[in-house]
Amino acid sequence: DDTGRPHLDKHSIAVGLAGAVLLELWHAGRVRLGWHGNPHHGTWQRNHTHVTLLDATPTDDHIHDTAIRLLWRLGGTVNIKQFINQFATTNLYEAVRDQLIAQRILHTTTRRRYWFFRTLVHRPRNAAYPVRARARIRDVARLHQPHTRDTTLTALVIALNLTPHVRLIDYSTAGLHVRLAELIGPQHPINDITKIVAPYRLRFS
Repeated sequence: DDTGRPHLDKHSIAVGLAGAVLLELWHAGRVRLGWHGNPHHGTWQRNHTHVTLLDATPTDDHIHDTAIRLLWRLGGTVNIKQFINQFATTNLYEAVRDQLIAQRILHTTTRRRYWFFRTLVHRPRNAAYPVRARARIRDVARLHQPHTRDTTLTALVIALNLTPHVRLIDYSTAGLHVRLAELIGPQHPINDITKIVAPYRLRFS
């Protein structure tokens, strides 16, 4: 929060963001995760590796619409890993960063290193933003029925091994893993995303 330095390398963040966008489209009813089929004919077959586009109409969100167009170009039904890998390489990191700057959630500033080198970094405009994000994850551990999107956020944070940065006080990281497993179960569509995102969690040293 204070340095503006990311906890993961750029590509790992982009992969996590690709998974997050796909889950947002799933929450909005735009895609169906873990199924292969034809939405027009109503024929479906369970397939944990695939995502099917249900609604291709514009969303008025540039990032979501980019994801929908890519799904359309890939045929409407596509391997989840293939989609995430391709979407992550479409300047997704920069697009999300620029959107957060435009929404005045992040701001660009200069960081000095060794008194000689300066680099551009991006920090929250308000300390409340990261505090609220952490609070949402803590609520997943504490509430009996947390919000579905908070559960999704927590699953991605765990998959990317970012839980040490959540700063849990009265709940261990291992306990959060157990709690999430209780909430979503082994067949939940979130698992179809997180098992693809997890191998990319490359930390900065």
